[in-house]
Parts: sequence; structure tokens; C-alpha cells
Amino acid sequence: QPYIGRGEAIVALQKIFNEEAEFSLKNHVANCFAMACAISENNRINNYSAKSLEKAFFENLLIQGGYKDSFINKANDIVAQHIYIIKANNYGILKINLENIRLAILRQQVKSYNEFSDPCGLILKAMANQFVNLGDIICTFRCSPQNKEEFENDLNISFEICNKISNSQDFEII
Repeated sequence: QPYIGRGEAIVALQKIFNEEAEFSLKNHVANCFAMACAISENNRINNYSAKSLEKAFFENLLIQGGYKDSFINKANDIVAQHIYIIKANNYGILKINLENIRLAILRQQVKSYNEFSDPCGLILKAMANQFVNLGDIICTFRCSPQNKEEFENDLNISFEICNKISNSQDFEII
């Protein structure tokens, strides 16, 4: 799932509802529907759709006192905050350490005194085990300008690009 962060989950839902999801998000949604079917009474995937998910989501939002316009505005605001990028510093197979990403986000959340803080997040543009070229965008991210350097450094250690096969010194990906 390429949308990592509280606000980014809202953006992912908006993309699903608007049928704008890229392959990795569509694949994630398909897996979620498959899991839902595995525990449903009729075990039929065709009872689930992005539109049925959207309908249930907004009904739930209204019941809790929320508004569809607020959801849309929040999603658009989060997208607009994604002004920073991390690019591949080499070519090869991308390895992503999700635990390091989680810790990077938690480090930023701890700085906020808000009970349900959302100071940062990222959207993966390349997925784990994908081949990347030098300069390819790995992710976009958002955070406060004063925490950019720290958050970016924390994220950078989450990404490793391997261009040699383990235990081999004579093989290089070309």
C-alpha cells in the first residue's frame, strides 16, 4: 500500500472513490476485498466494489457528524502538502524497511502535543523489489519545513538500492 500516514490514508480513499488509483493501490484494494470475502457469509467478491465502499464510508462519516466536503478538502490539502521528494541515489532493486518508515513517522508525531497528530506522511512512487534507475522518484513526502531535514534523513535510511546479488562479488545488474 503506497499511502503511508494518517492523511495519506484519506488521499488513498479519495483515489479509490474517484477511480484514480494507480496499480499498486488497486492491487491493495483487491487484496482487501479478497480478505473481506474470505470472512463474509456468502464469500462472493462481486458484492464488493469501490462504489459500495464509498457509499458505506460516507454513510458512516455522516453518522459520526462529518461531512463529505470536509473529507474532500482534507484529501486535497494533504496532496498539496506533498512538496518534497526522495530520489534513487543509484540503480538496482529497491528494498524498503517499513519499520524504519514507521519509526520516522512516530518521531515526528511525538513532537506534536495534539492527541491525534498528523504532522507527516509519504506516498511511495516505487515499490519494494522494483528496479529503479538513478534519479527515479522513490516517494513524495510532507512534513513541517522545520522538520524536513530530520524526516528526510529518517526516510532515506528506510530505502536501500541493491545492484549486486547477495553473496556474489562478480555479478552486477546491468
